[in-house]
Amino acid sequence: MEETSPTPADSQSINSMDTLLTSFENLHVNNLGFQVNNHGFPSQSPAPSPSNYGSALWPSCFQDSLWSASTLQSPFTRGCHPSLNAYGAYPNHHSLTAMNTAVHKYDFEPKLQLVQDKSIIQLALTLDGSQRLQSLLLSNDVSWVDIVFEGVIGYIFRLMADQFGHQVFGNLIQFCDEYQQQIMVENLTAYPDAFIEISLDRYGSPSVKRLIKLLQKSPLVTDLVNTLCTGFYDLMIHRTGSHVILYCLDTLDPEDNKPFYEAAISNSLKLATHQNGCLSLNNFITLVKGHYRNQFLEWVSKEAVCLSKDPFGNFVVQHVLDLHHPHFTRKICYRLQDHYTKISMLKGGSHVVEKCLKTSHRDCAVVEFINSDQLVQVSKDQFGNYVIQTALKETKSVKSPLYERLVSKLRSNSEALQRGHGKNVLNLIHAPQMNSSSF
Repeated sequence: MEETSPTPADSQSINSMDTLLTSFENLHVNNLGFQVNNHGFPSQSPAPSPSNYGSALWPSCFQDSLWSASTLQSPFTRGCHPSLNAYGAYPNHHSLTAMNTAVHKYDFEPKLQLVQDKSIIQLALTLDGSQRLQSLLLSNDVSWVDIVFEGVIGYIFRLMADQFGHQVFGNLIQFCDEYQQQIMVENLTAYPDAFIEISLDRYGSPSVKRLIKLLQKSPLVTDLVNTLCTGFYDLMIHRTGSHVILYCLDTLDPEDNKPFYEAAISNSLKLATHQNGCLSLNNFITLVKGHYRNQFLEWVSKEAVCLSKDPFGNFVVQHVLDLHHPHFTRKICYRLQDHYTKISMLKGGSHVVEKCLKTSHRDCAVVEFINSDQLVQVSKDQFGNYVIQTALKETKSVKSPLYERLVSKLRSNSEALQRGHGKNVLNLIHAPQMNSSSF
């Protein structure tokens, strides 16, 4: 029989393979600390992991070799599904068929086996290798998608958190079929702690968000959401991790986000009184949809006194006041009655009181100041003097009768106000613009 010459498409695939294999043969010492011989096999174990997240991102199989999930028992594939083979790898029959077809078609079985079993993950974690693999994935060749998938699935956490590997991951998931997506989600959710650590990582966080975007209309997204909820608090107090939660709120349907809403409610006080958590909670409240948003606003209104006194919780109260929701603004202003004087002398609390004074419910605070025997103390306080100045400006601007009563009491204590920050209050009372118009 006459031998058939390869088609242009076949030649292109062969050239891609030869180029890829050449890069393997020239890679004697990679940037992971591996030494490889001329045949591409490791001659020593890898250097210790540079990861800041411990063994979760550097599985035990890395300590012996970095290579294939099909020949090593990876902790990220072992036991995830009853169909796993004796080595802990998920047998993808479709991909194996595609790979074997390529082997027999081009008659370079030893070389392809080297690619499949020894070097895909290693290549993905280098700059040049990452670019080559991305190029092959973008060639729209299903067999290459299967080969890359099989080569990295056992190291999916490491891939997602690597500065070069996460780019391969981003391209790979775009071409995975539903079966491969299921395998990936099962592997990720089988190790919740590792998945949370990935979501905190500089490169892992974008990888998780890409996966969520891809699966936003798939039932598989529920598994990802539930897994993220196991580390909800740790994610929300972390600047990078909180972006994953907020991305879900902005991308997924309210029903899909329901576990996040419930987790936020149960962790609301801890988050509100945490330096980073309070900011994440504010963003969370902004993005919450439906009746759940009112639940959060109701909670903030109920805890307004406690939160206003907290150095971080006050930011949450300020945020709700800035939403200008009439019902909850009124509830907060009335909730703070009998506490305005003390709160005004706190750094954060003073900002809360100033915002209350700029609402239509300002009288709650002004009446308390007028009737308090601590008005002079508040006026002389480093924070409180700004509150009294705001009270004067706001009552003056709306022509409230409380303005004259407040001015009268302050003037009666003018001698005591001559010292310290009280001078600022007296100067405002005597300023021409404050006396330019009468009631």
